[in-house]
Amino acid sequence: MIRKSIKAFFTNGKGFFTTCGVIYLSFLIIVNSLGGILICLIKSLSQEAITEINEQVTVFFSNNPSETLIDISTFSSLLKEIFQIIYINTSQFIVIFVIIVLIGILFLSLSITYATYLCKKVIRDDLPKIRSSNFWGSFVLRIISISLFLCLYALVASFWKLGIIPLILMAILAMICENLFATWLLYFRQQPLKRFLNLRNVVSLLLSFIVILMCLGVVVLASFAIFGAILSLIIILPLVTYTLAIMDTISVTYFSEKFHCDLKK
Repeated sequence: MIRKSIKAFFTNGKGFFTTCGVIYLSFLIIVNSLGGILICLIKSLSQEAITEINEQVTVFFSNNPSETLIDISTFSSLLKEIFQIIYINTSQFIVIFVIIVLIGILFLSLSITYATYLCKKVIRDDLPKIRSSNFWGSFVLRIISISLFLCLYALVASFWKLGIIPLILMAILAMICENLFATWLLYFRQQPLKRFLNLRNVVSLLLSFIVILMCLGVVVLASFAIFGAILSLIIILPLVTYTLAIMDTISVTYFSEKFHCDLKK
């Protein structure tokens, strides 16, 4: 199984390019649509704030004679109003910005999940059609796991760089559990869950998954050494998605051979 895992990772390049196409297209859509909305939001809130400040300044000078303006304390009420306007508009921007970021993460998670599914079909074209309810259950589960990881990654990376290491280890464990459950849900519902999820199967697949993840690490390090940081960061997300598809395919192959299942039936 370990040899099959290594071979599967390095001999299915067409699946990697499939994930690149889906994810890069989703990036273009996110940047074009959500980025445009964000720019319009900044312009709108800035213009609104400038208009309100101009109104406050006009009212202030119209209500205060010019001889009183030499007193600094006279400006205190005006400064309070200006700061209040800036605070309200900044708060509105932060709330809407967070919503836009969450929408972008959700859309990116959708694209990663769909890219994984397409890549898996490219790698192994004998996969059967699956019930829509099972597919959507697995689909939602993967979206939730990917969205949570992306949110946690953004949060942890912002204040604790070394915290990414335990986060990655937790993500690997969660990814393996999600992978095994989704494989059973999609393709092996006829088998008892207890027969499917046991320690022997988990350890066997865990070793294969570790090998695949080590291959991923080697490719990433080689990419950083050869192409540099910028280009490597561009290909990491499609590469991780491709790795997820390889892991899914390894799971299906392992259990179809173990249970002697013909997936075409």
